[in-house]
Amino acid sequence: MTQMTVHKEKIHEILLRFLNDLQGDEIHLEFDEKHFLVQPVQEKTVLDMLAEQAEDLGPEDLSLNTDHYLYGLPKRPEK
Repeated sequence: MTQMTVHKEKIHEILLRFLNDLQGDEIHLEFDEKHFLVQPVQEKTVLDMLAEQAEDLGPEDLSLNTDHYLYGLPKRPEK
């Protein structure tokens, strides 16, 4: 990691030089009052693509009726 102190008027030039070295056309920025982070946008992994396509097929009342689904006990009435 490179650290430097620069005048505000020079920051534009330094950022452009840095951004030109990044791969890809899109960048991800994070910043707050004290920190500034710039990194290239990462391509989606296979797991990310699968997670986007996944559907929750489980019962909607699983947490309420765990005993019913695990042990076959009668379902609890909904509150």
